[in-house]
Amino acid sequence: MKTNIEIPKYTGCSNRNGYAFPKAMEAKLRPAAPNYAELRRKNYHLEQQIEALKRQLAVDPLTGVLNRPTFDEVLDQEWQRAVSDAVPLACVMLDIDYFKKINDTHGHAVGDHVIQAVANLLQKLGHRENHVARVGGEEFCILLPSTQESEASEWAETVRAAIASLEIPSSIKPFAVTASFGVAEHRQTMNEARRLVDAADQSLLVAKQQGRNRVVQFTSVVGSQDAAEASLFHRLTARDVMTPLLASLRPQQTLMEAANMLLLLRLDSLPVLDDDGAFVGLIGEEDLTAHSLSADGWNKRVCDIMGDTLSSFDECDPASTVCSFLSRLSIRRVVVISDGLPTGIVSRAGLIRWFSNHLVQTSSANTCQADAIGKDLEAQMAATLTLLQNQVQLLQDEHTLEGDERGDYHVGAISRIQELSVAALNLSSIQYARDLAPGMARLSELTA
Repeated sequence: MKTNIEIPKYTGCSNRNGYAFPKAMEAKLRPAAPNYAELRRKNYHLEQQIEALKRQLAVDPLTGVLNRPTFDEVLDQEWQRAVSDAVPLACVMLDIDYFKKINDTHGHAVGDHVIQAVANLLQKLGHRENHVARVGGEEFCILLPSTQESEASEWAETVRAAIASLEIPSSIKPFAVTASFGVAEHRQTMNEARRLVDAADQSLLVAKQQGRNRVVQFTSVVGSQDAAEASLFHRLTARDVMTPLLASLRPQQTLMEAANMLLLLRLDSLPVLDDDGAFVGLIGEEDLTAHSLSADGWNKRVCDIMGDTLSSFDECDPASTVCSFLSRLSIRRVVVISDGLPTGIVSRAGLIRWFSNHLVQTSSANTCQADAIGKDLEAQMAATLTLLQNQVQLLQDEHTLEGDERGDYHVGAISRIQELSVAALNLSSIQYARDLAPGMARLSELTA
């Protein structure tokens, strides 16, 4: 049986999506339409304000370039793209030369103007794909996607020349500024994005050590050691020449606590780790000495004196790279890192000790040379023990002194005895290594 269904005929308007509404419904919606339009308008303005706030949070307020947190996000993104697409990625570190002197001489307002002028040049001379960030007071970092180190170096040289040609106005007199640059490119040996920035930062340190106002490539830092050095460290990594991390300091510990730990472990430096175990600084003997003369020096916190420059290498980096870096800079030691955590330290003193032990071991094949080294060690040990006995005797003889004079003398004498005792221990260790060297060489042959 056929049923006729009458479809109501709607007459009226259609909305913007084409759906028809009956007049009765249209009449109900019409009074609400102005409120809906107002709501849409307010929502649009709110979205605009949120976007503006996001932009403000992403950039440095003084220069308008990226700030450090945003740069770190961009760095991770560009790093992943470079690795997955097998394309080059270069990094340039820039530091305005003698910026503190500019602030002290011309005032902070002029210093801010210098920073803004440099930032404007970086944006003006950079490609659209470049990412410019202010990562420190007078320090900038620039990422150049799909760019090789040599190309980035040429661009940095262009920027360097442009900065050198600036004339900065001042109430005293106009002056010129210069900047130093470090350039590095993503390498297969770099296992994380931060390593690229570290390489550029190490190149920047070399540029400053060589006189500033110049561009230094990372390849020139690590690739210019001579053949003798390269052969000496053949197949060796930073892990092979580092001193394993025996202990660490926390930022809130006092300098007295740091000094006691260095003396207890007979080390010349210790890394500083935060609560998460991340490497945040380094404290060495020279840092403690510089603050030991003030009245409250020993009560200062480690975080008050540790430097901002953190030089580190991965365990798998070639030992020749580390040695070349330390030989070119005034830096005395670097931290060795694995998976983002410190595992050891390579210092100049440690490398000298390694060279000495290497000489002892390789000299064992030459009997005459080995005998000469042995006799020299014995003579040094005898002289050290004689000095040690003399200091002990002097301490006993002067024990009759009274008052503060005796206390001051005892401190000096005991300190000298401690130093001589450490020297005797070191000499005995070298003698032990020398006596052990032939057996270790034979063991190496058997296990090769």
